[in-house]
Amino acid sequence: MRRRTLHISRKQGARSWKSRAANLAKTPKPRRGARCWSGRRVSGRVSVGKLGRLVRLPGTCRETSALGSFSYEVADTKLKRRADPKHVLQLVLYSDLLAEIQGVVPELAHVELGDGTRATLRLADYSAYARMARARLEAFVAGPQPTRPIPCADCGLCRWADHCNIVRQAEDSLFNVANISRGHVKKLEAAGVNTLEGLSTLDYPIRGMADNTLARLITQARLQQAGKSGEPEFELRAPEPGKGFDLLPEP
Repeated sequence: MRRRTLHISRKQGARSWKSRAANLAKTPKPRRGARCWSGRRVSGRVSVGKLGRLVRLPGTCRETSALGSFSYEVADTKLKRRADPKHVLQLVLYSDLLAEIQGVVPELAHVELGDGTRATLRLADYSAYARMARARLEAFVAGPQPTRPIPCADCGLCRWADHCNIVRQAEDSLFNVANISRGHVKKLEAAGVNTLEGLSTLDYPIRGMADNTLARLITQARLQQAGKSGEPEFELRAPEPGKGFDLLPEP
């Protein structure tokens, strides 16, 4: 069977896909159910996606749909050599958008990988989680909750990193204290300590935090607070047997 591909121009964007599908159904029989549609932008109630390809695979996609005696599955092209979790979320979304158009939920979706192989995903294995995650995202977008810039492992790659640093500096955030952890911040805030300046003058214990840890954080905060209005300060730590310079060999 000779492969046929329908390329859809962006200039046709004003025409709905359903209208395009209706016109396709009226065309001569050999042109019905083209094996591949590519580069099509589709939208649903909330979500929008630009599909890489819609494919009709012999022997697997012959289910009758609103388009005719055939149906489609989604295939997307990626440079990676193995399917990634974000690819799965993307393909479930595209497949749901496709289901709204053709009236049939695809069983499979496919990722054309960078090494020339194809990864095929059974959508029933991932759809429930993907739809739940999407619903949470839509709920957040509809009614966003207050957020705060908490440092994480991805800060070095994030385009918002500079903005977050500015916000933390303006708020005098506890996260500005060197070597403080998220757990430390949580315990301090639960005790009413919310700023670096507040930590620098703290004079009472914090529940669940070791005394030596708290002492280290207070000292660090005090040095940083003093450095805001003058030259950077430092303090020499008291010698501890078996630690620091005591580990060096005798001269």
